[in-house]
Amino acid sequence: LIIVLGALAYQLVNQSLKMEPLFISKLNTALQIFLLLFLLWEAVFHWFPDILDTLLIFTVLLTSVASGIAYVFEWAKRTRTYRSL
Repeated sequence: LIIVLGALAYQLVNQSLKMEPLFISKLNTALQIFLLLFLLWEAVFHWFPDILDTLLIFTVLLTSVASGIAYVFEWAKRTRTYRSL
């Protein structure tokens, strides 16, 4: 939601928008997919200790927050650069 609202605000202010995913966002997406597959696997086979579930969930939480923050800073920087041209 942060990314979508930020993109809309940027387009309203600058009349242009070129989206490029950040590395942290790609990492976050990969971790979310891995977490989903891991939890499905774990629900069936119960091979791993429960702490691993918690660690993976916490890791996804951290990368999600980091991704949101990174996009806020990136689009703020682009707005400052655009306005200085």
